[in-house]
Amino acid sequence: MSARKAVPPLVLLGAVLAFYGRALDRPFTSEDFLLIRFLGEHPPWRDLAAQLTRPWLEISVVKFFRPVSTLLYGIEIALFGGRPLGYNLAHVLVHVLNAVLVWIIVRRLIQEEGEDEVTPLAAALLFAIYPLHPNAVIFSASFATIFGAAFFLGSIAAYQRFRDRGSLAAWGLSIVLFLLALGSYEAAAVLPGVIAAYDHLIGRRRLGQALAGYLPFFGVLGLYLLFRRWLFGVTIGGYDEYSERLLAPQIRRMVEDLATSVYQLHFPFYGRAPSVWAIAATCTVFVAGPVLFWFRRKDERQARLWLFAWCFTLAAMAPFAFRPSVPGNGRYWYLAAAGTAMAACFAVRGILRNLAPVVAVLLGAVWAVLLIGCVGAYIQAGRTARTIRDGLLRVQTGTETFLTRYPYFVESAVQVPVAQVYHYGVWDSLHPPFTRESVSVYPLPPLAGRELLPVLLGRPGSAVYEWEAGKLRRFVPPGPAPLEFQVLGPGDGAAVDPDRDFAEVAIPPGDHARFRLVLSTRINGAVFDLDPAAVQGGILRADLPDEILQTSDRLYGRGVHYWWIEARDASGRVSGFSRMRGFRLAG
Repeated sequence: MSARKAVPPLVLLGAVLAFYGRALDRPFTSEDFLLIRFLGEHPPWRDLAAQLTRPWLEISVVKFFRPVSTLLYGIEIALFGGRPLGYNLAHVLVHVLNAVLVWIIVRRLIQEEGEDEVTPLAAALLFAIYPLHPNAVIFSASFATIFGAAFFLGSIAAYQRFRDRGSLAAWGLSIVLFLLALGSYEAAAVLPGVIAAYDHLIGRRRLGQALAGYLPFFGVLGLYLLFRRWLFGVTIGGYDEYSERLLAPQIRRMVEDLATSVYQLHFPFYGRAPSVWAIAATCTVFVAGPVLFWFRRKDERQARLWLFAWCFTLAAMAPFAFRPSVPGNGRYWYLAAAGTAMAACFAVRGILRNLAPVVAVLLGAVWAVLLIGCVGAYIQAGRTARTIRDGLLRVQTGTETFLTRYPYFVESAVQVPVAQVYHYGVWDSLHPPFTRESVSVYPLPPLAGRELLPVLLGRPGSAVYEWEAGKLRRFVPPGPAPLEFQVLGPGDGAAVDPDRDFAEVAIPPGDHARFRLVLSTRINGAVFDLDPAAVQGGILRADLPDEILQTSDRLYGRGVHYWWIEARDASGRVSGFSRMRGFRLAG
């Protein structure tokens, strides 16, 4: 690489370190604890055949197939253990690599138009400092996104080289990188559509020549989808919510989501919901405006570049049903941000050529300010998780301990999730490699006051701690207890088969408007609203949620789960409960 070509990568490295450098020692949060603990105990290379033929972590809650990215993360775990600096630095450097790949892609897109070093660097810089990226870059549990994106972007860059130079080696490399992307991150399935758009919009090749290049990618995708069908019983999927939206789309809702996403991709403000006028204005300026301009000017080359960037953006959002993201799940827009940065640069380059650098700087300044705040929130989240963990280590009593009202996320002033704290990982954070000794702390749903009495009455001598106003406080039982229900089954400590056994409680007369099953497992606490028809003849019978129980046992080994039934009156106050009981899964 010549000295001139080395400058942009160095600029990108400097920009990323300028924003993320202060977060390199950010403590772990949430799923970080769970995944590092589990994969440290079960290194993925111990059974590579299982990695390639079974669902991710062998759990069914999410339909992931990620052997490649999991193997890479497992290597990080073997190297770095319970020290966050190594993970954060590695993922920041992968993010730099991804920004460099965006620079390469844009540079090749415009290479026919002479020397323009500004547009590729501007697009790559905008991608590098996109405000929602901390969720992918410094939340190590998002490893699949950051690794999958590297293979995805690398495959596109290799395919461009194949088209530019006719190199079959580059074409083969592109296929291999596509396979690695599919084995890292489900959203990589859209790549064949992106390179087909590249061939038809940028290369403008004859149909037969274009098909010869990208049709094998669709063949690989077809085999991948058939494999998913065999593995999961469905071809499309990751998170069930997005799969259902894609399989049974509501067109109006999807269009509304897409319009909102277009606005928030460019202006990721979350102080309040964007107005219809703001969304319409953004769509007009960034979508309709360029179309009308190029239609009048007939500047076909610029229009094709811009249209390709939008094909890239829409393809990257498609696996998530075009739903708007928030900083707490900003990884869903990691690839879409690359398309948005390209589209914005191509638009201002084609319409306001002389002012293009100024517009790019203004947009970059807005994103930079937002990124500083988002990185700060992730640092705060890490410190909060560490404070909770250290507090629990100090107050451990030697008896069973339960924790409630711990923060799932650092939230904005209007309760928008920004950074994960302890959505998961309470139990894991108090076990090696994060602590020397293992401490049994069960997470509870967010409960308070009388809602916690079933725990203390069911486990006398146990300790319940609440996280309140930045401090741990031991729960002190309030006044008289509500009506207590008799547990009919399963008995305390029983072995339970969720396919046959039920939670059964005798319900005496009272002002009971609704009922809930409350569950505490090592993976998390959960609350399930029960159908009023669950009460028949004064007996409430509730199914035990098999999926979460099986998942907990898979990730933590067979152990005790806890449950109780809670009733509330019409005003929402607790009107009765059963004592908490423990059980194990049979078999």
